[in-house]
Amino acid sequence: MYYIRFPPLFDEGAQLSPLELEETALDGGLLFQAVVRSLPQLNLAIYLKRVRTVTAMGSSPLVTKFPGNDLNIRTAADRPSLKSNPVEEPAQPTLPANFGEVVHGIYRSSYPNPRNLPALKKLGLKTIITLVEEQYSNVHISFLLENGINHRRILIEPNKDPNVKTPETTIIRVLELLLDRQNHPVLVHCNKGRHRTGCIIGCFRKVQGWPMHDILSEYHIYADPKARPLDEKFITSFDHTKLKHRAEIIGATNWKPSTNHKLVAMSNGEQSSSDKRHVHSSLSEVSMPKVI
Repeated sequence: MYYIRFPPLFDEGAQLSPLELEETALDGGLLFQAVVRSLPQLNLAIYLKRVRTVTAMGSSPLVTKFPGNDLNIRTAADRPSLKSNPVEEPAQPTLPANFGEVVHGIYRSSYPNPRNLPALKKLGLKTIITLVEEQYSNVHISFLLENGINHRRILIEPNKDPNVKTPETTIIRVLELLLDRQNHPVLVHCNKGRHRTGCIIGCFRKVQGWPMHDILSEYHIYADPKARPLDEKFITSFDHTKLKHRAEIIGATNWKPSTNHKLVAMSNGEQSSSDKRHVHSSLSEVSMPKVI
């Protein structure tokens, strides 16, 4: 029986978990199937990382014979159905946390990580509006350039201090970008996709003529359990009349989520009837995030 040669990741007498998963590795033309028989759950990710690292470096010898029951390595000959080359499933594109379709062509989310960019590419974004000062990485910048996306950074204050408030002119500036269909599809995001983004979308809903009860209900879908009373006060007090006429002229009061969308329920655990977001059908193969 063959075993991967690694220093133990746990002490003698430690409580070990049952079978967790299988991992393939290639070395010297031989395909190995590593079956985790007993390994602490907390060390599982570390162990697999070591497996991949050693394999990538072509370390030799990768395997050796010695007694034990930690990992059972079987060669390709033991698994005739396996191909001679390792097959890795491509990582499924994942959207940012708190992602949702506001109306057709307008999306909201938390701060997108580099791993979220392949999923966002499916949206064909023309514009991204960032509401926080955290700078984009080189990966983000390359993504913007390669896809011809216009990036606008308009800072919105967090409603934590009643004495610090974002000027109404700044809010209107963001809303004007959302109302201009030349910017669509557009994504607006902050850090968590809860508070700043929630306030902007709440103000946008006021411009659309939504009842305040529905506006605050939508805010809570994304913000709970960390909703802020000052956010609600901010949304309630926003004067939308300066944009009301424009919204009526361009038909924004009738803008809806895409007709070819699906309703996705997301939550931090058990789903509830209120944890629902509209997601465009182009994202049918994209992994939906949980609310954070």
